[in-house]
Amino acid sequence: VLNYPNPFTETTRFTFIQNKSNTELDVEIRIFDISGRWITTLNEQVRTSGIRVDPIEWDGRNSNGNKVDAGVYMYQIIVTDQLGNTAAQRQKFIKIN
Repeated sequence: VLNYPNPFTETTRFTFIQNKSNTELDVEIRIFDISGRWITTLNEQVRTSGIRVDPIEWDGRNSNGNKVDAGVYMYQIIVTDQLGNTAAQRQKFIKIN
């Protein structure tokens, strides 16, 4: 799992490698500030054509549509396949002005 650019100013993209080619995956990306407070959640359904998932973009806004302040943030990505198998991973990233 990675996001780029990191650090970012306006938008960042999340992508990952997985082992289920040509399948649909439910992707949930939960974003938190460094104190663990929830900022927003991105939900996407993606169809894989290979092992790398197309990037999912975040516009740097919270659940109310406001731009977040500069700082360190965390994200948790949760991927679920059609059979209900789930994988999750966490990372940190930085928002700059």
